[in-house]
Amino acid sequence: MAEPNPFDIFDPLPISPLAKVAPAALSMVPNGFQAMEQPATKKPNFFDQFDEPAPATQPPPGVSPDNPFLRFHQQPAAAAPVAAKEPNVFDQFDEPAPGTPAAKTQLDAAGDVGGGIVHGMVNAATGFFGGVGALQQAERGAAGNALESHGYPSAAAMVRSVPTLPSGADLNGMIERVMGPLYRKPETTAGQYASTIAEFAPGAAIGPGGLIRKIMEAAVPGVASETAGRVAPAGYEGAARLAGGLAGNLGTAAAAARATGADRAIVAATRGMEPGTLRTGQPVLDTGRGIGVPLSGPEGIQFATNNGTKLGELQRVVEGSTGGGPTMAAFYANRPDQMRAAATNAFDTIAPQSIAPSTLGPRTAAAADTAINDVRQGINAQTRPDYARAEAHLVDPADFAPMRTPAFDASLGRLRGDPVLGPEIAHLPDNSGRVIDLVTKDMGARSQALSATGEGFNPLLAERYASGSADARDILRDPARGGVQAYDDALTAQAQARAQNLDPLTQGPLGQIAGRGGGRGTLSGTQAVGDAILPAAAERGQAGELADATRRIGALDPEAIAQLVRQRMGDQYDASATALIGGGNHSGGAKFAKDMAGTPQKQANIDAVLGALPNSPQAPQAVNTLLDTLRATGRRLPPGSNTAADRAMQDTLSEQNTLGGAVTAVRTQGRSLFANVGGKARQAALGRQTGRLADLFTAPDSADRIADIVQRGVEPVFANALLRQSLQTPGAMGQR
Repeated sequence: MAEPNPFDIFDPLPISPLAKVAPAALSMVPNGFQAMEQPATKKPNFFDQFDEPAPATQPPPGVSPDNPFLRFHQQPAAAAPVAAKEPNVFDQFDEPAPGTPAAKTQLDAAGDVGGGIVHGMVNAATGFFGGVGALQQAERGAAGNALESHGYPSAAAMVRSVPTLPSGADLNGMIERVMGPLYRKPETTAGQYASTIAEFAPGAAIGPGGLIRKIMEAAVPGVASETAGRVAPAGYEGAARLAGGLAGNLGTAAAAARATGADRAIVAATRGMEPGTLRTGQPVLDTGRGIGVPLSGPEGIQFATNNGTKLGELQRVVEGSTGGGPTMAAFYANRPDQMRAAATNAFDTIAPQSIAPSTLGPRTAAAADTAINDVRQGINAQTRPDYARAEAHLVDPADFAPMRTPAFDASLGRLRGDPVLGPEIAHLPDNSGRVIDLVTKDMGARSQALSATGEGFNPLLAERYASGSADARDILRDPARGGVQAYDDALTAQAQARAQNLDPLTQGPLGQIAGRGGGRGTLSGTQAVGDAILPAAAERGQAGELADATRRIGALDPEAIAQLVRQRMGDQYDASATALIGGGNHSGGAKFAKDMAGTPQKQANIDAVLGALPNSPQAPQAVNTLLDTLRATGRRLPPGSNTAADRAMQDTLSEQNTLGGAVTAVRTQGRSLFANVGGKARQAALGRQTGRLADLFTAPDSADRIADIVQRGVEPVFANALLRQSLQTPGAMGQR
């Protein structure tokens, strides 16, 4: 019988008067009024609706169910205990009961996550190093069970007592004793997930990929493994965790291996090319962007690999497509202006643009002539002592007589009567070395004048002067014939110096520049001299001569030679990159690079001349960077016909994967099997893939991204996933 309740007086049924007044009844209900206090209840949880309902409670006999104080009755001693509600898997997400400090809860959760990470990393290490011991213990247990089942308990006990290496669980126990509170199993959901992800993290180091990919390769299988273990029936947690981790690893591998039509086209276009080789195109892109001429990925790779791939053809397909064409057109819209601006910046490192270009040719020619005269005067100064000794020598009259030919006497008479030279030799006899030397020189000049076509041309008379000059010189330089050794020494030294030092200058670029300034005061003169210092038609091996001429002129007029070189390059760019009818010349930069430095000898000439300029130290690198970038722009193929190769690439790009084809078929109720609808689907796929390729080709890191695609195409992603799983399995199946 139930204990009397002081609130039974409110029952509608009759109650004994003793029960109303008996004070002992109250004392028999321990803490009776405490039942009226509101218990601390947890905050309602959305998932409480899934709780099993508590068994219904019947009121005590004789008590009305309408009594609101029914809850304060003592239950009969023999009554069965109230059944607790069935645990709900979502109870773990309940809010803490009121009164719990929020700050302390958050701190405990954060600490549990940190402890979970430590726990997971330790489990990963112990699982790896304890894998052999776990396998030995499993084998030992299986053998003991087999022996025992066949009736050999003693042998089974002996087998079970065989020592093995420590397993992961054994190592965990040791570490727990050493680390103490620092090593603890996580208790919160977040901590347990953090622990599992940490266990899977070391395995993510297997295979290539960036930081984001590595995070996914640890987090996805870790979350999958932990979730599978939580929902698995009792006794199957380890197997479920193994299956979950394997599914996560295979899922990330499938995502990494997922090849779109664009990826397949890139792999096909670069077949046989290593990813590392493709990456050599990235510095080309970086250089072009640095000077203001952005290049596409195919342009950079084709330049770096010397057209070693089919990416140029693939880009042409993309440029001609409706999906990628607009992106590529916008990318190339400003290329002519970009190239011209880059060329101007490079030329400015040579010298500023002259405001009087017509004067550059005459100025440079004058400096070249001065340089040649300086060399000639140096030779004369070197031989002057020998000439002085020869000039004082008097030839014996008997030896002088053979010199007196009619041509000799004619030149002697002209010299004696010359108002300039006559007074210099008036005090000297005709047979003196000084007079004879001047006469022979005049005879030689007369011979050359008479040999030249024009007024006074007389080859017979020219021969008489030439032979007479030679005979007189031979006598004067031969002591046996009345001459003097000093004169022979002077002529020999002068001939050698001229052959070694003067003739190469007069006959090479310096002499050409000195003699090609005839267009003085006109732009044609500057163009002629500019072509002499950087010839349009290069001669093999002439780089050294050009560098020498540049240095000699630069020593006399450094500004003129630098501005002349700049003018030569600027004029060539204008000629090569002339705008086409209907728009800018996109290939003008490549044509300039070909016209200016299209052969190894032309490139060598540019390097030699720029390196010899006295005040332009940055010019060689700047100009060569420009030339390389402009050469790379030439790797872009012009729009062409729809070739068989183009159509094959379009087929690859428009090919749908299996899932995409199935979705299309369902969406069109099977009509996609017919050519019309199927063609539209392929066209849509082509647009998507060419659009993706256009974005890829115009990206600043395009070459690296293309190499990444090729790397993924040859990467054994599933083998790597299984290898990761093999390292993660011991920790995943260990004690939680």
